[in-house]
Amino acid sequence: MHVCEIWNAVTFLQYFPFFSFFVKFSNFECKCFLRANTISMFMAKTGCKIDDFIDYSNAISCIYGKPATGKTTLCLMAAAREKGKVVFIETESGFSADRMEQIAGNINDNFVLIPVRSFEEQCRAVESLLELKGKISLVIIDSFTALYRQELQNKKDANPLLSRQLSILKEISATAPVLITSQVYMTMDKKDVGPVGSNMLKSWCNNLVKLHDDGKNRLLFIEKSTKGSHADICFEITNEGIKTK
Repeated sequence: MHVCEIWNAVTFLQYFPFFSFFVKFSNFECKCFLRANTISMFMAKTGCKIDDFIDYSNAISCIYGKPATGKTTLCLMAAAREKGKVVFIETESGFSADRMEQIAGNINDNFVLIPVRSFEEQCRAVESLLELKGKISLVIIDSFTALYRQELQNKKDANPLLSRQLSILKEISATAPVLITSQVYMTMDKKDVGPVGSNMLKSWCNNLVKLHDDGKNRLLFIEKSTKGSHADICFEITNEGIKTK
């Protein structure tokens, strides 16, 4: 029994039309199956009102906000509704199988969790997605910028590698929607927050969604959309996921 690594998955996909492996998170154990020659044509959906304003197909969609504002919940909702193969790369040990089951009812056999714990591992995982192009239906990275931020704090120039990852994700998005989350930083005037990697994310991402919690109300702001839509949506987080008002 082992944690799935995408570069192992790539090797299997290249040489075997069908394979299975075990993924273990905490005390939960899920047997995952991938079929190399089939791909779902379902378009990503979260199941909440945000879907009315965003077209996820052929797009990188970024959700950003402070901790506990609902970013991971939206990712889990999208993964739960996808009937095809989902690759979920998680970087902050924030994935909860119990929460996924609470939202989805059960975990799809085609759900693959890939934990990465360094920016180098994240780079390798994203690079390997190129060899899975056309064999997966949805890519989720939660959080895309957490390990990048650590590199910057260690005085490393991680911008070229982040740009390279975004370039790869853009190519992947031609056949599978890409959903990423981002941590935030405080703006210079101390009045607002923006996504870490702000300029690159705003340039590469087709859809940009901000989640905000002021202690009284939770708000979802659609700041950029392939549909040209802009909206402010009130929501709450329930056992079943995000419920818009």
